[in-house]
Amino acid sequence: MFGITLSGWTAGWAALVLLSLFVFLGLMRNQNTYDEGTITFEDSPTKGTYLQFNIYDVDYDGDYTVRGTTLVLTGDESWTGEIQDSDHITGTWYHDEEGSSGTFTATRRD
Repeated sequence: MFGITLSGWTAGWAALVLLSLFVFLGLMRNQNTYDEGTITFEDSPTKGTYLQFNIYDVDYDGDYTVRGTTLVLTGDESWTGEIQDSDHITGTWYHDEEGSSGTFTATRRD
């Protein structure tokens, strides 16, 4: 195990959570659904690539990094999230080209 202990659990363990498949829901600032689908993470627990597949049959990919319990995704959209526990990530997103932004929740799918 690697990482530092935060609030009784290991941040390195939190990063390992990302090697799972997550279902996400992205909301716009007005709380309307912007996007939803799945996201998978590859490579290492602290950095690598992700693949997002959404309800519009569009794939997005990019890079991710994890520092402690903070997750950052870069690519067509920029996401910054907090790994809440082994099954939940919450945060904000911004689509550079469209200027859209909002919040997201992601739940691990077994």
